[in-house]
Amino acid sequence: MSLTLAQTNEIVASTMEKYETELINQTIMATPTWEWFLRSPRRKTLSGGYRIRLPVIRQNSDNFMWFGMGDTFNPQRQEILGWSYATIKQGAGDVTLEYLELLQNSGEGQFVSLLEAKIGEVEQTVKQNLNTVVWGDGTEHGGKSPVGLTGHISTSPATGTYLGWSRATEYWTRPWFWNNVNYGPHPKDQDPSGGTSLQPVGAMINLTSHYPTIWTNLTSLWNGCVTQGDDVNGIFFITDLATHEWYEQIPARCPGFEIPSYEGTFNSGITNITYKKRPIMWDTVENGAPSGELRLVNSNYMVMYVDSSNFFKWTDWRSPYDALVQAKFLLVRFALVDLMPSKHGLLTGITAPATP
Repeated sequence: MSLTLAQTNEIVASTMEKYETELINQTIMATPTWEWFLRSPRRKTLSGGYRIRLPVIRQNSDNFMWFGMGDTFNPQRQEILGWSYATIKQGAGDVTLEYLELLQNSGEGQFVSLLEAKIGEVEQTVKQNLNTVVWGDGTEHGGKSPVGLTGHISTSPATGTYLGWSRATEYWTRPWFWNNVNYGPHPKDQDPSGGTSLQPVGAMINLTSHYPTIWTNLTSLWNGCVTQGDDVNGIFFITDLATHEWYEQIPARCPGFEIPSYEGTFNSGITNITYKKRPIMWDTVENGAPSGELRLVNSNYMVMYVDSSNFFKWTDWRSPYDALVQAKFLLVRFALVDLMPSKHGLLTGITAPATP
């Protein structure tokens, strides 16, 4: 028996509602990095709009003093450079039903199976896109995709822009990096000596001395990005799979050195190794993870802004005037914003354990 239009619409509505949470869990929440940002207590929610307006403070003003009887104050204006803007980005995946498909799958069971298959196809497409976008620099898809980790924590820290400010002249917009002369964070008002070329780490483990040389670099990275009193619970590291595996080999290749596992787990069920008790996550080169690079990310300052009215929400059915077809679109709309670049950093040129 064929379904009526009312029955078809009811099945579609109930099925779409049923899969809304599953789509989130199986796509963006299935990527540990996105899951971390979404679960962060610093995540922001907005509704609609085009851009996010943010005040930028370049450096601390001298607006505190100790005083005694008869002393006077000289209030200073905080050096807010102005308002910066981050653009919200959006994507859409579609479920399309053609008139002939409805005729050929007119039974309730057949129609539900058809609809679930089409939702499953959208799920895989969205998941793959989100997997790669997290590593993007915002130039992908004609600049229409969100700025990801390589855009915010760039291997070219003195080029490009940060929220409209030039990294070439506004030194405070740069992430932490090691240039073989200075350790970060670099001065806010002057170009660091030693230039802006990143110094490669080299072999992760010295097989002659059985010492994990990467730990020296990680200590510098940590001390450069984390100051006393910072909430370290928002910090995680992320790298590619090969670099992650080399790090896992430290206890086997360096007797006496141990690496604890991260006590928390992610939706994907992955248990992570750690540095300073903070998880080191990994991704594949195929998904976009740069080879031989490791980033420190502080989610207290790298914040996800989610448009709640358009985040994994279905549009109404839409039909073109010249085709017997109707489509629903799954909308995904958000932005990843770096609120303080110097709180993030990276190591590059990490290679396999070697004998010097």
